[in-house]
Amino acid sequence: MNPTLKKMVEDLEAAGENCGYMCGSNVVWIRRPGEPYTDTPTLYSEEDVGAALEAGLLIETKVLGGGGGWTYYILV
Repeated sequence: MNPTLKKMVEDLEAAGENCGYMCGSNVVWIRRPGEPYTDTPTLYSEEDVGAALEAGLLIETKVLGGGGGWTYYILV
């Protein structure tokens, strides 16, 4: 497995349950749900997230929330 993708999986596993990657403005961060939610920036790119999706390591999910919701990427 690509070392970057392996590290992405390890980081998300370490972040805890119900966490996922979010992308926007060429930034990828880990979102930890809760009240309030916590966002932690990463060094990954949107291309890394796309590669992890293509490799079947992440799936896209949508979460509805107070601001209308968001899309994030969780482990398979």
